[in-house]
Amino acid sequence: MKKHLMAASLAALSISFGLAGAASAQEISGLYFTPKILYSYQQGDMANGSWNDGPWRADANLGREDTDSGFGAGLSAGYNIGYLNDIPIRVEAEYVYRGQASFGVGPKSFGANTAGQKFEVTAHSLLGNIFFDIPTATAMTPYFGGGLGLAYLNTDYSTHANGNSVSNSGSDLNFAWNVGGGVAWALNDSLALDLGYRYVDLGAADSGKVNINNFSGNSSVDYTAHELSLGLRFSAF
Repeated sequence: MKKHLMAASLAALSISFGLAGAASAQEISGLYFTPKILYSYQQGDMANGSWNDGPWRADANLGREDTDSGFGAGLSAGYNIGYLNDIPIRVEAEYVYRGQASFGVGPKSFGANTAGQKFEVTAHSLLGNIFFDIPTATAMTPYFGGGLGLAYLNTDYSTHANGNSVSNSGSDLNFAWNVGGGVAWALNDSLALDLGYRYVDLGAADSGKVNINNFSGNSSVDYTAHELSLGLRFSAF
């Protein structure tokens, strides 16, 4: 009988140490990575410019807004602070590449004039984000948050007026920010699917100075987007 009790005690002790070890491992395993793909509904506001004159002024004659959509991909590296002190906060550094977005107005005729312009913009962003998790005691964990950082925009610009056309290219480094939320679905202790939504502002893409029909100036487009992302979050250790 004593042998059976001793064996049961040793088994219980082993299980207790095993569970404690597992819990301890979870508490210190905060580092994670999330490769992701995203769908982006992009909005371009071409209200800004400094043309001295001319019928193709976006803010005066051609209209000002256009939309596009496309896909992108990114990678996040983060740390789950909650593993250490039960505070449901995560911090992340995130890089995202967005494919070419096209924003344009025209060709539009008014009186004796016909004009138009187009921006083609690819975007890279690097953001520092903070997220707040909402514990549910289930496999689903909603979250919300946002962040700040930088956006690097590469722009090909073209404009035409009354049969003449001109093009230019350039790049801009802008302040960027985003805000959003989502839900993570835990597949096991180290893997989770991450479905998110956010609004992101990448700043303005500038045409650079161009000359056409004896007029000179520049245009710019403010680049914002509504984005859906799907990622696979996995713990590093």
